[in-house]
Amino acid sequence: MISRTRRWVLWLTGAVLVAVAAVLGGTFVYIHFISGPAPAQLSLKTPATSSAPSTATGSTAAAVTVQDITLLQQGRQAFGSPGHSGTNWSGVS
Repeated sequence: MISRTRRWVLWLTGAVLVAVAAVLGGTFVYIHFISGPAPAQLSLKTPATSSAPSTATGSTAAAVTVQDITLLQQGRQAFGSPGHSGTNWSGVS
């Protein structure tokens, strides 16, 4: 006959195994059967040019250019203003 302590250990071990199987199985079922398709991958595209005037009034935000992104990738500072040279104020160009 199994002792009382050993019986609790077996039940506890079984419960932990069932819980792990439920978490893993539930995650698999959710990912493969319940959730919808993944959203479209983010990408950098040039903004569409329109002849309509901007609806933003008093906005001081500047558009980010491809040059600014390139400067940031190189570790330089970019300020987003058109025609800005992307001067690095730390003395490294």
